Amino acid sequence: MEAQHPDEFITNLIDLAPFVVCKASPERMSLKNPPKSTEELLAA
Repeated sequence: MEAQHPDEFITNLIDLAPFVVCKASPERMSLKNPPKSTEELLAA
């Protein structure tokens, strides 16, 4: 186990399971105007 910067931690999670992270992300709920799909969110 090792300490990670929060940005590195999230990046590693996204690398492991991008769709799971996007579905669970609270920010995903705020992307309604304009609406974004999971694929658009991952591309950003």
